[in-house]
Amino acid sequence: MGDPIYISSPDVGEAERTALLGALDSGWIAPLGPMVDAFEQQMCARVGVPYAVALSSGTAALHLGLLALGVGRGDIVVTSTTTFAATANAIVYTGAGNCGSATATSSPAYQASSCSATGPVGATGPVGTVPVVPPPPRSTTTG
Repeated sequence: MGDPIYISSPDVGEAERTALLGALDSGWIAPLGPMVDAFEQQMCARVGVPYAVALSSGTAALHLGLLALGVGRGDIVVTSTTTFAATANAIVYTGAGNCGSATATSSPAYQASSCSATGPVGATGPVGTVPVVPPPPRSTTTG
C-alpha cells in the first residue's frame, strides 16, 4: 500500500508552534481568550466588516450562516448529495428540510426551481458549502 493521501494535512511551522506555546503559557486554551479576540478583530479589518466570530467547526459555521439568512422550520435548503454530513446536519439543526438531488450540482436557479414544489427555498449552495448565494425571494405560492 502506498503513502496515505490526506484530505487536510497539517501545515505547522515555527510561527504556529510559537503561537501554540504562547496560548498554553497564557492559560487561555479554552474556551476563548485574547488570541481568539485578536483573530476576530484581524478578520474584521481584513474583510472590512464590523463584526466577525470564530467558531469551533465548519458545521457550526454552516449552521450560523443558515440562521443568519433566516432559514428555519418549513424552509427547504438545496444541497448536493455529494457533500459532507456536516452540510445536512446544519440544515437539520435549523429545522429546515434538505432537497439534495443529483441535479443539485447545477446552477442555483435550477436548484431552486427543481425543489420549490416541496416548500419555500431558504438557501442554495454548491457541494460542501451552504449557503454561498443569497436565497431567492420567498413565495407562498407555486406556479
